[in-house]
Amino acid sequence: MSLSGPKVLDALDDALRDIRREEGEILHKLSRTAERTAKVRETEGELLREFAAGRLLPEQEVELAGRLVSAQSRARQALDERAAEMTAATERLDILDREFSELLHSRSERLHDIDRQQMALRGLSARIATAISRDREHAAAQQNLERLKLVASAARAKARQADIDREQKGRAYRSDPLFAYLLDRDYGTPAYKSRGLVAGLDGWVAKLAGFDTARQQFAMLNAWPAQLRRHAELQAEQAVAAERVIDEIELGVIDNAGGATVRTALTDAQAKVEAIDIRLLAIQDERDAITAQQTGLVEVGDAAFDKAIAALVNALGSPDLQSLIGMTRRRSPEADAPLLAQLDDARLRVAEERNDTLDERSRLKTLAARRRSIEDIEYEFKAQKFDDPRSIFRDDDIVNGALSSLLTATMQPGDYWEALRQGQAWTVDASDLVGGIGLPRHGRQAGEAARDGEGFKRPRTQSESADA
Repeated sequence: MSLSGPKVLDALDDALRDIRREEGEILHKLSRTAERTAKVRETEGELLREFAAGRLLPEQEVELAGRLVSAQSRARQALDERAAEMTAATERLDILDREFSELLHSRSERLHDIDRQQMALRGLSARIATAISRDREHAAAQQNLERLKLVASAARAKARQADIDREQKGRAYRSDPLFAYLLDRDYGTPAYKSRGLVAGLDGWVAKLAGFDTARQQFAMLNAWPAQLRRHAELQAEQAVAAERVIDEIELGVIDNAGGATVRTALTDAQAKVEAIDIRLLAIQDERDAITAQQTGLVEVGDAAFDKAIAALVNALGSPDLQSLIGMTRRRSPEADAPLLAQLDDARLRVAEERNDTLDERSRLKTLAARRRSIEDIEYEFKAQKFDDPRSIFRDDDIVNGALSSLLTATMQPGDYWEALRQGQAWTVDASDLVGGIGLPRHGRQAGEAARDGEGFKRPRTQSESADA
């Protein structure tokens, strides 16, 4: 069963929505965990003050207890501030998500507009095809395009072969110890620094090994692939320019056949889709920044409080709280048993909360990477016009089994994108002149254009790139 491009995009949007919702749930849980941990630690501090009562010099007890109370107060204030920031960030995310949903709905409507305008143009296809077939300039431009395509394809093939030759033929040079020695010392170049006897010996070695000729051949072997790639790029650029000439001819014929109004409406709808996509990317960037902010806000820990606890424990003659509890339990198990049990319980709860936090933060990092991958795929999907109503996918597994595999990390993003590309095609109507308007290269080479892509080109902010 085949699926239309918009249906596949809807499935990707649903997957993103689920990931974002799970990210929100984890952040909310982490926020609650931070609150609980702060309260347990505050209780821990109170219990420790109670334990220290009478065990220290009065002035020392007052000073250390005061530091602990001050740290508790600052920790409580920081927690309140973090909670307020968290609430504000969550409210902003809600606003962005509502706008995002509205934009997706508007985008879908604009795609329907594009489809309707295309259908209107198809009504003129017979008249347009007749005019095109009689246009000598169009025929000459098509012949020129085909020639340039063949040259570009051959140049790409030569560049690939040159890369293979550089690796295979270059092994003999790289494995030659004399050649490698002289090359590493920059012999024969202005960068060569040796003088006197060493230079003389190097010259004798170079002559013996035929270094000058070998170096020229080795340099050419390394430079040739880049030169051929540049030649291929130039040929491809000329082919694109030739296609633009054809585009102008065809658009003129469409307008003369009575399609100017429809084509203008089509162009307007396409421009609106592009504007929506720009705003969608901006929302994604802002969401990422807010999510990163929230992740920082739910960090558990307060340096001042930790120092105050450590100072009090140290004054009681122990390197850490655990050692203090153990030491006290051995010396006076009966008298301090209730207090020690409460301290043990507080420490255990803090440890459990921190373990849960580590797990949730790991899950949050995994979800963020997965979300970015799908956003990258969506970006390329739209860039290749795969979301156009005339785009179809031969197998609905692309949004069932394959997408599930992507979401569970049993399939890599690059493999999923390749599956999308291989499974994508255009309807029969999209392959003709009028049907191709609005598609890559006007539908002439849409599939080939999509398959020439190299990786994902989704633009990201500096902070996003660093996080990824």
